[in-house]
This record gives sequence, C-alpha cells and structure tokens, in this order.
Amino acid sequence: MLLAGRCVWLDDRGGGHLYLFLTECEGNPPQTIMVNVTSWRRGLDETCILSPDDHPNISKKSIIYYEDACLIEEWRSKIILRDCNNAPPISQELLVKIQQGLCQSDETPPTVKDFFQKHHT
Repeated sequence: MLLAGRCVWLDDRGGGHLYLFLTECEGNPPQTIMVNVTSWRRGLDETCILSPDDHPNISKKSIIYYEDACLIEEWRSKIILRDCNNAPPISQELLVKIQQGLCQSDETPPTVKDFFQKHHT
C-alpha cells in the first residue's frame, strides 16, 4: 500500500483538517508519519507555508502544523484510509518540501523526527 503523499480529511478538535501521510510504513511495528494542514496565523510555526497553488483542497495561506505530527501504526493507517474522505495526493515536490520541514522545525515531536531520520538518512 503506497502511503507517502496521500491525503485525507479528518474531523478533529478544530472542526476538520487535511492530513497528509509523509512516509511509507516502516519499522517494527510498521508505522508512518501523519501531519495536518492548518490555516496560517501569526505565531504559528512557519517552517512550511502552503498556498492554494500547492493542493486543490488548500484555499488560503496555510502551514504544516508540525507540532501535531504523529506516528501512526500501519493497521490504523488502513482504517483511516478506509473510513475517511480521501483527497488528491500531494506532488512529489511538495512531499519532499514537507519532509524537509519536518526535520527543520523545532515544533516536530522528537519521536517523530527521530523516526524519520532513522528511516530516511
């Protein structure tokens, strides 16, 4: 199952956001990294700013909210893909930009950053 770059809409505490899978499932147990897109506001991490040109479901200046980046086990990713509204995938270029931001952001949880660096360096 190819995951990296896939997108879904999830209802969350903010009413609903576009979530992105940043990696294939890796490790033992197999896991992936998931991040969400949120509207840009002053004071939020600007490591990765997105515009409406980046994805059809982004309608205004937005950011990747690295603070909420999380590891998702493979079985859970399958349920998310089955039960949530799928959105068009992001481009390979945007995927790389977001992955680079994951490593650069001071807001990325250490466990997520360590997982990415272990499997992608």
